Amino acid sequence: MKAIAFWKNFVKAIPLSALLFVGALAYFISLNERAVETVQGSTSTEEDMTKFIDKETAFFQCLRRNLTLDRLESHCAQTDQTTQKSGNRGQAIIYGIYFVQWACLNVQIALFFMAHRKRRELDEAYGYLSDWAINAGPMLGVIGTIVSFAFLLADAGADGLASLFNGYFFNAAITTIMGGIVYVVCLLLSVKISPAIKQ
Repeated sequence: MKAIAFWKNFVKAIPLSALLFVGALAYFISLNERAVETVQGSTSTEEDMTKFIDKETAFFQCLRRNLTLDRLESHCAQTDQTTQKSGNRGQAIIYGIYFVQWACLNVQIALFFMAHRKRRELDEAYGYLSDWAINAGPMLGVIGTIVSFAFLLADAGADGLASLFNGYFFNAAITTIMGGIVYVVCLLLSVKISPAIKQ
């Protein structure tokens, strides 16, 4: 019976938590897009030069390894595919982190609804669930930062480090910021939840 009440409140909390989480995420994404547009106008020449140097460096490395032109083209094609797959894997992990951060927020809002509406004591297990929801968001943000920089370093050999840095840094920063936002909101909600937990 208690689990059913929790899941009902969990479903009721979805619109509110989705609005809060997706709204904050959309805001930070729009900030990044504006910053990228500003930076792209000023660094396009630098990026072109970096790409040219990277391409020529790869060409000379392949020549040093005695690769023929056909093998050189296939090697470059394989390198491009590997880079693209790595970026996609990294994005899947980041989206998974965003989902779990949202779930933490939704759990805490559901517990808040239960504590506010029932005006009675909640089971001690809900206290542990609340603690998990509070603390998981920032930890996931740190994991997102580590994952983003790990993929940045893995992909740095295939492309210039400067051109890769912007996308990966955005993921690293936003997972950390979203983890902090989830932490603050969950901590504020725990003010109402904590007194309702049975001791």
